[in-house]
Amino acid sequence: MTLPPARRLLPLLFLLLHPAIARAADAVASNQPMANPATPNTLAPAGEVLVIVKGVATPFAVFGIVKGLSKMPGAAHVSFNLQRGLADIILKPGAHLSDEEIRRVVRTASYTPGDIRWKTPLPAAALP
Repeated sequence: MTLPPARRLLPLLFLLLHPAIARAADAVASNQPMANPATPNTLAPAGEVLVIVKGVATPFAVFGIVKGLSKMPGAAHVSFNLQRGLADIILKPGAHLSDEEIRRVVRTASYTPGDIRWKTPLPAAALP
């Protein structure tokens, strides 16, 4: 079965008319990385916290942990690695959280908090 000529041209027409696809095609053609307009340049995060959470076994449980940690004042982004039982909390600039606040949120979600490790950002002078 062959398609009518107009139907064969629709995918090509879509590529030509859709601006995001056109930008991606231009970036690929010029062999340069494509800028993502959804993520504007922002300041470096204020800090990062890695938290071991014991007893998490299902993706549904991960949802509850991430939701609780995301509601903490100062949390900019929270992700969770289910295989490692590791929560990664990125803080907003100027935000302050204590280990006890993090432990309280994990306990409220009915899990056991483990080790908490703080990562500090590089000083502004050290950034390129």
